[in-house]
This record gives sequence, structure tokens and C-alpha cells, in this order.
Amino acid sequence: MASRLTAVSQFLRLCLTGCTICRTEGVRFPSLRAQRFLAILRRAPLEYEIVRQRGSHRKLRSSTGYPPLGFSFHDRETLPGSLVKEILVDDVGLSEEEAFRLV
Repeated sequence: MASRLTAVSQFLRLCLTGCTICRTEGVRFPSLRAQRFLAILRRAPLEYEIVRQRGSHRKLRSSTGYPPLGFSFHDRETLPGSLVKEILVDDVGLSEEEAFRLV
């Protein structure tokens, strides 16, 4: 618990000094290549696996109870941070803090 509080206090200290990671309305997520984002979805705690693929269109299912996802991005395509946040928070159902810790 103490290490978590230390990390939060360091994050807030950076935010108060004018970092580029967050905004007033919430956390600003980094842009990611689709291949990297797919790797994030496949590792713990989300543990999504590809159940069907046709070209760059993939259907993902989680073994840990998260909702199924459609993933239709070419591996080298760059996903903007807003889309990364939308998928993790709105579609998967994570909180902003949990989603930000994954990326």
C-alpha cells in the first residue's frame, strides 16, 4: 500500500509541475501501434485470445470474463491515445487508472 501511495504522490507531483501526460479532464493515453496494443490485450489481467481472424480483422475473447472485442487494425497502424482509452475504458470496462497502468 505504501508503494502505491508513493507512486500516486510522485504522479501528482509531476502533474502539478506541468507534465504532458495528463489533462484536467483525465489521463492522456499514449498512442500505440496496433501490434503493441494487441499484446497488451493478450497479457494478464485481460488475457484476450484470438478466436477468429480474417486478414487484419480479429475477434477476441477473454478467458477472465471481459466482454468480447472486435479488433480490425493492421499491425503497423498507429492507434491514437483517445482510441486506446476508449477501447480499454468503454469497451473492456476498466477504470481509467487500471487502463493507464496497462499501457
